[in-house]
Amino acid sequence: MSRRLDFGELVQGATRSAGLVVQANSTYTIALESAQNGQLVNAKFPLMGLAYSLRLDGRPMSLGPNASDIRLATPGRVRHAIEARIGPVERVLAGEYVDSLLATITAQ
Repeated sequence: MSRRLDFGELVQGATRSAGLVVQANSTYTIALESAQNGQLVNAKFPLMGLAYSLRLDGRPMSLGPNASDIRLATPGRVRHAIEARIGPVERVLAGEYVDSLLATITAQ
């Protein structure tokens, strides 16, 4: 399943959120991986990037080369909140900026 977070015109500090529902009967780990190492990349000029931050249930997640994961001990059906926040937008080229996130849920 996929979800698109559309920020419209990019403004520093703007946030968008999505939910991730997990049904589990054991402890599990959620890992989030960014295709662009935690940057929104200009669709026409891939060398132009814009930093953003990501939180899972209010906890900051590292999306760079040393991506982080969170271990959870919450069996049952749980809804997790994912929040993306736009970083500084000074000197950013106009255009569409994109990144793809992959959520991996692993039973422990």
